[in-house]
Amino acid sequence: MTMTAAWIDKYYDAIFVCVARYREMAEGMPELLAFLDEFTHEVPIVKLSSWLGYVQGVLITRGVTTVTIERDATRSLFRPLDFAKDN
Repeated sequence: MTMTAAWIDKYYDAIFVCVARYREMAEGMPELLAFLDEFTHEVPIVKLSSWLGYVQGVLITRGVTTVTIERDATRSLFRPLDFAKDN
């Protein structure tokens, strides 16, 4: 898979859609909100993807969301990018 500039931009866009959603879900969790502030375009996509997993895990552990809800909410954002034939 060749990662073109357009693909990279779309992936960052998808990540930041999630970040905005998680900011709303993390209200009242100042440490998690501070961590979400660290998500920038200067951080590599691979690292941001791991960070998203951590944030999801915290939100799931605290009962704010579930694995199923997150899978369903993020699948439409990332699946077309992860399985694109021509990036």
